[in-house]
Amino acid sequence: MQWSQLAAILFGLHMHGLTLYFTLSSLSGVHSSTLTAGFQLLTIAIPFCINLYHRETRRKLLRFELIEVLYFVFIALFLADYYGSDKLQRENFPENLLIYFCVYWFALMVGRSLTLPQLKLVAHTTNRLAILASSILLAQVATGTAMWADHGRRLVAGVSGNPIAVGYTGAYAFLSCLVMWLAAKPAAKGMWLGLSVPGLLVCVFAGTRSATLTLFVGGALLAVYFTRVVSQSSQIATKTAANTMLVVGLVLMLAIGSAPFMSASNATTAKNPSLMDKAINNGMTRIDALFRVAGGESSNDGSIEGRKGMYEAAATTFAKKPLTGNGLYSSYAAHNAFLQVSTEFGILGILSFVAPFMYVMYRVLNAVLQTATKVQQATHRINPERFIRSDFSLVTCFAIVVFVQAVCLFSFHGDPYRNYLPLCSTGALLAYLRLSKQEFTKSL
Repeated sequence: MQWSQLAAILFGLHMHGLTLYFTLSSLSGVHSSTLTAGFQLLTIAIPFCINLYHRETRRKLLRFELIEVLYFVFIALFLADYYGSDKLQRENFPENLLIYFCVYWFALMVGRSLTLPQLKLVAHTTNRLAILASSILLAQVATGTAMWADHGRRLVAGVSGNPIAVGYTGAYAFLSCLVMWLAAKPAAKGMWLGLSVPGLLVCVFAGTRSATLTLFVGGALLAVYFTRVVSQSSQIATKTAANTMLVVGLVLMLAIGSAPFMSASNATTAKNPSLMDKAINNGMTRIDALFRVAGGESSNDGSIEGRKGMYEAAATTFAKKPLTGNGLYSSYAAHNAFLQVSTEFGILGILSFVAPFMYVMYRVLNAVLQTATKVQQATHRINPERFIRSDFSLVTCFAIVVFVQAVCLFSFHGDPYRNYLPLCSTGALLAYLRLSKQEFTKSL
């Protein structure tokens, strides 16, 4: 194994291995905060050193453009505010805040230095990790050994007590399997649809609505990308077969997705519902509330209504000092990273963190759509069905998935200093943007 491959695998482990780590460490009974810190530090420090050592990745690692400069301004704002606070105020900050912040920003740096082969390996690594974690969690649910939070209604990984991480791992397992299904040969497509089932069920059991939202949005964007590329085929039989496969796959996806909810009525009527029944019913209720809000109705859901109050409180706090901000954690529970940073650092926070993130998201979405357009323009040179199985197309689909998860996590769960996945994703997306034009040409 080459050192660059090891760096990519470890970065993938840092990016989507925490749920599996909590699951396995709890099963082995050796979980501790020290081990968790070691896991996070080593899985990002080793890739950083490896990428710093090799010329190609070192050049990218040390290359700073406007986005990186703005992010470093944000880092300076954080450090100045953290060390400028009095001791009593710092004691009220979350434990190990500075360690989390530094580790996750190193992850951003590593992600943005990845090459196409490394990004491909990260995609494969995170897919396998998410599938394995989801399969173990589903096996625990089936055997009655799973751990639950929120009065036994939401699945968690071991002693982590965090259903959000489980929900996103399940959603990622499902979506990344769809990516592998798109890129697979016809004989292997059924296998990838089957492997997507544990992730979907785990996402439902976790009851994390934002993770469920990534399923719908991510799946829709993958479908748009796939159909726009494949529909350019000049081979009518191939195009018909590919589109039929897409329709069949989506129908199966809906059938699989609706299966847990078919038993929800039993969960509500049973006198002594099992933990699985409680989780299914809770997941269905929470998702139903999400759809009611999207439809403009009242949710009657405490969590959603509570978030509305948090957003209003954060906006009010921001209005007090819109230029300089109110300081770190002046809005403790905004549940939205963009509102939180705006409240803490004012206009400087918006310019150094919110605006760059939004710009990266815009660029990624535009790059994905442009890729489909370029395929249309180059149909005389390539076979779109063959292109969809190329390494570049695989990485593009991977970018779609991490793009959606990063947006949802920052939009609904906040805390950019301790929310590692969006920062890892942002780094990987920056790498994708910088290699997309050159690698697309190669893929033709």
